[in-house]
Amino acid sequence: MLSGVQIENYKSIKKKIEFGLGQFNVLIGENGAGKSNFLEVLATCSAILANKFSNEFMLSRGIRVVESEDIFSYFNNIPSENINITTAYENGYGCVFNLSFNKNEPFSPIESEILLMHRNLNIEEDLALVDIKDFDEDFMKEKFDKLAIETFGSHKEFYQKLSTLKKIFETGVKKDEISNEDLKKLTNIITYMDTVGSIQRQVVNQYYSKDHSSNEYNFIIYSPELSSLRNFNSESQIEPLGVNGEGLLKLLQVMQTHEPENFEKVCKTLEIFQWVEKITIEKNSHSSDQRIKIIDRFMGKEIDHRSANEGFLFVLFYATLFSSKYTPKSFAVDNIDASLNPKLCRVLIKELIKLAKENGKQAFVTTHNPAILDGLDLHDNKQRLFVVERDDEGSTNLRRVGVNDLPKPKRNGETIKLSEAFMRGHLGGLPTNF
Repeated sequence: MLSGVQIENYKSIKKKIEFGLGQFNVLIGENGAGKSNFLEVLATCSAILANKFSNEFMLSRGIRVVESEDIFSYFNNIPSENINITTAYENGYGCVFNLSFNKNEPFSPIESEILLMHRNLNIEEDLALVDIKDFDEDFMKEKFDKLAIETFGSHKEFYQKLSTLKKIFETGVKKDEISNEDLKKLTNIITYMDTVGSIQRQVVNQYYSKDHSSNEYNFIIYSPELSSLRNFNSESQIEPLGVNGEGLLKLLQVMQTHEPENFEKVCKTLEIFQWVEKITIEKNSHSSDQRIKIIDRFMGKEIDHRSANEGFLFVLFYATLFSSKYTPKSFAVDNIDASLNPKLCRVLIKELIKLAKENGKQAFVTTHNPAILDGLDLHDNKQRLFVVERDDEGSTNLRRVGVNDLPKPKRNGETIKLSEAFMRGHLGGLPTNF
């Protein structure tokens, strides 16, 4: 799970910005402030790590496809030469991405360089940042030999000390022939090599494995559309869910059979609609007339998804996205408030935060509806609110809204809702020119 990001020179993000992330992250801001640009940074990093940094791959992940030079910031008629992105993860690892482009060569592809680092260890500066292209079968041996000779002068001396250290571990008794200083040197070497080995395995297993497109590292920006949600036969470039909601019925059928507990979570979430009594999914995936059947509590009548209101279909999509083990671990939803009643927005966000925690999902959502904010609890560090704004020079900036940034309670002790604070301009993120 991402714990922090640093970005510089990506589209409207000219100046370096750096911030920590939670498990459920909400972005607000006026149109054109750069909310989608931030989401596309995360999706771009995912594409590079999957070794599929191409327009075809990014388009299917919800990234707006533009000319190569257009992803580089361009201010005061001066284009940036490099994009710099650093992503940090909860497990202590991080990636540094450097993107460059030959502006003098037509149709030139964007070149990307990836560095992998470990931020929890205090090791020598020249070894703290390792170019993952250096990882090969001889990497460990070369580094090990270099450290042994630099520390003890020769391999023979090193292995004699190492043999003594092994006896100490076996007997628990320190030998006179090895000093405390040598013990410290040996421990540092072993610690370093174990760390490098774990980094190497991390790269091989996570970033260069055959399963590089698995849901662990497949960041997608979803923008569900009603036409795709109503038409269950629509095809998608990716599975199980397309960026516009394609594949929803098929995934629900799979969940009903292979992860019934998560399917029940979806059904439970839909109880926020008072008129819904029960839903059932047709199991015949080969039927040309596939349907979701819904029983209306008040009419006592069975209807299908084609007759359901659009809000129901959007909530069904979100509940499925946040519940299934087959959907990405980290993803974004652009304009999550679409087609939803304001009060429903507040309840939905609470439910999705609960599902994200239960199912290990990390979500990023953008919204223009103040009611979405009322579903957040900013006292919970896993829930975070960011205001996306442009400074006086036009560069996009992200600013976290914390508990201390909220308006003080009224004289009668009543607290001001986040939605009200947003609309009053206390949080920022509103147009100021009209």
